[in-house]
Amino acid sequence: VMQAVFLGDMDVPYDEDDYLYCVDVGLLSDLATGAQPANPLYREVLVRELTLLRQRNLPRPWWKWQKSDGKLDFAALVNAFLSWWRVQEQAMYAHGNKNYPEALPHLTFMAFLQRVVNGGGNVQREFAAGREAVDLVVDYGGERFVIELKRIYDRSKETIVEAGVQQLCAYLDTLGEREGWLLVFDQRKGQTWEDRLWREDRQVGEKTLFLR
Repeated sequence: VMQAVFLGDMDVPYDEDDYLYCVDVGLLSDLATGAQPANPLYREVLVRELTLLRQRNLPRPWWKWQKSDGKLDFAALVNAFLSWWRVQEQAMYAHGNKNYPEALPHLTFMAFLQRVVNGGGNVQREFAAGREAVDLVVDYGGERFVIELKRIYDRSKETIVEAGVQQLCAYLDTLGEREGWLLVFDQRKGQTWEDRLWREDRQVGEKTLFLR
């Protein structure tokens, strides 16, 4: 149940006892817009608890993630994470939290973010159940970085990317921002890293989107 909520999946089991239990004990709110953590505190604490070991085991930032003016070099952060994920993915699946295998890339990226911004900024999370997306906002050094996380598991890359672009643009409109990042984790079998690690910068009206 919680994995489906974390991923924004459309297959949250609303009619099952496990889902009703999560609502009854106060972990989730059953809203017309879909399931959400019951309050902002739970939205933060649930992810912090699931990513704590990853945060503690991640090495200190080993790239120049801070600009000379003290602001965050977000492009460097994303590139460093993707390079690290390429090497560590198999080990993470073998030794990571096995209760949430489909959400592992998302949780690991959030742990990676937390490891960097902790003490100098914060990460806001929105789990958009039914939209198949997770929205993140990183506040650091007076700047906001808007990120949409998606995954490919049973549909084409083009379908997922275009849906992600539309969702990211809508989220940017809501926040009044003009730049955003779309990170797509390809979980289909048989894909090479050359297929999975791609990049595209796209202009949509006045918005600049960084697709990875």
